Amino acid sequence: MMEQKSFNVKKVAVVSHNYNLSNRHGHQDFAEHASQIHSICDGEGCDTILYSLFTWDENSPIRRNHQTIFGDLKNVRCVILEVGNKKTPNKFVEVWLKGEELPRIMEQFFGKSSDTHERKREFFRSIPGRIIGDGLVAICGESNIANYMPSNGNFRDEFGFNGELERRNIRVVFNPLHDYMTRYEMKRKRAYYSRNQRMVITVWNMGRGRESSIPWTVFYNGEDITARVREVSPRINDRLDIRIGIVPEIPVMTLGQARTTVIRRRPV
Repeated sequence: MMEQKSFNVKKVAVVSHNYNLSNRHGHQDFAEHASQIHSICDGEGCDTILYSLFTWDENSPIRRNHQTIFGDLKNVRCVILEVGNKKTPNKFVEVWLKGEELPRIMEQFFGKSSDTHERKREFFRSIPGRIIGDGLVAICGESNIANYMPSNGNFRDEFGFNGELERRNIRVVFNPLHDYMTRYEMKRKRAYYSRNQRMVITVWNMGRGRESSIPWTVFYNGEDITARVREVSPRINDRLDIRIGIVPEIPVMTLGQARTTVIRRRPV
């Protein structure tokens, strides 16, 4: 059984597709091609696969279990996916770990900066259950936990989210989305969360329209390093829309680089 603290994320694959296209089962998900996708990512030496959301239709005839997810993979140890489709009222994220037979279940608490304080507080309180080794899962619009202030270019982080990331030694934030977020401040927020040698990895589905030509962003240490993601050509059946990106390996922090700042947790 893999212990939570023993898994240090090193190499991540992000996976996206056009969610308007149906597979042979009539579903707009990845399930039919998951085993092929995982095999490709495993061959690239990835330990983690991060899917865009609406990943696996709950009505899919493809069984979603440990054997289906991992099979005989050698490198992949963690797969992050969402169960549900566009019409599913109660979707949830599953984090599958190779050393655990059943997935860890997570739900999205809020999606907009304007959502209630209570919903944001619920997300903040859920942080311990969001931690996977040295990574943390923030689902879709939960990345709006901090507010960007264009008047001065600063951030209002009333829950002390960045401080909590520091306190818990989080090195990577996984931020899977349903759709492309068009607001300009989203990239600034991702850069903010990536400060102090942290990586923020975001991936979304294609097909909404008016979206970026690249369905993911990666920030490290406050810098946009999306251009360093290497896209592979999976050639999965006739689904040319399925895109897989290999994120640059996450630098290992040495003892001499360890953070010494004292983080004071703000009351919520």
